[in-house]
Amino acid sequence: MDVNWESVFAKYKQLETERCFLRPVTLDDVPAIFRLMGDPAVTQNLGRHPLPTLADAEQTVQRYLTQYEEKRGMIWVICDRDTGAVIGNCLIFNLIKAHYRAEVGYALIPEWWGKGIMSEVLPTAITFAFKQMQLHSVFAQIDPENTGSRKLLEKFGFVQEAYFREDFFHPVHQKFTDTAILSLLKSRWHTHG
Repeated sequence: MDVNWESVFAKYKQLETERCFLRPVTLDDVPAIFRLMGDPAVTQNLGRHPLPTLADAEQTVQRYLTQYEEKRGMIWVICDRDTGAVIGNCLIFNLIKAHYRAEVGYALIPEWWGKGIMSEVLPTAITFAFKQMQLHSVFAQIDPENTGSRKLLEKFGFVQEAYFREDFFHPVHQKFTDTAILSLLKSRWHTHG
């Protein structure tokens, strides 16, 4: 299998869902990323401290842009279709080109939790990963106690492929926690995509 990664990454455009649109992140999104990743309710599920300053948010956005420039990932901000406000992010990142595999990640500001937004966004991003990026599989790393994320992934056909005991030192809780790896093969996506 031979993929033209230049062409694949040239397809990094805006994606649409019923209530949202996903657009590539830019440096103009620093305040929105600070609002998202500076919120302890959001970052506790990501195993990190909240971003303390706008400068830290700018560094985060710059890392996102570098991932794209180096063709290692695509990061979108999730925007409310009605207002254009940034309400979260969605990532297809940590691309392993040799194996046509990448990680999927996502986060929403708490005001938008429980409204089914990620049930719209995640399948759109996964379809992009399989069709435009021509990936064979996608995976997610989650805290096993994050039952909401597990249910979301399982809803779209992800299955647990690994479980690591106390492999992650959570900087906020100051303790070792477990990690579950859930994945989805392109061949299992036909019923959703």
